[in-house]
Amino acid sequence: MTMSVREKLGEKRLGIGVAVGLLIGATAILAFELWPRGPHFNPYQSYYTDDDGKTFYKDSIYNFPPYDHDGKTAVWAMVYEDNNGHRFVGYCLRFKPETLKLVQDKYSEGLKNGTPEASLTFLDTPNISLGGMEAKFPGQDHSWVSRGRMMRPPIKAPDGSGECLPVTP
Repeated sequence: MTMSVREKLGEKRLGIGVAVGLLIGATAILAFELWPRGPHFNPYQSYYTDDDGKTFYKDSIYNFPPYDHDGKTAVWAMVYEDNNGHRFVGYCLRFKPETLKLVQDKYSEGLKNGTPEASLTFLDTPNISLGGMEAKFPGQDHSWVSRGRMMRPPIKAPDGSGECLPVTP
């Protein structure tokens, strides 16, 4: 039951071929996962508007709205994109006055205690993110409602052509 040299070489080639194939596959998967794809989300920035959603700009997430921006009141702008690549403000968010003070105090306290800004995650608690915020659609002057009542509405394109997707900075 001895193998010829040719058979032994054939088995080694097969083993080497399988190993090389697996190595190439693993490298391709790793490259696909790590390769940059378009603009990346910046967790330290958010969109804001100071003209009731006509325009929007990026700024630090640590500007708690409403806040003063060049003499105008700025609020968060929830930006959406339609199928044609057109971006627009779908709705606006701001803190209720009592919540704004609470958030500013917690933020200041965290900074005084040496807590890195990135670790200040108190904004995602339901009593702040839902009950402590108000939302409205652009162009509806005094129609701020509790965010808990509005939640995340389906946003249609300005031309009415269909639902749009949210965009992050």
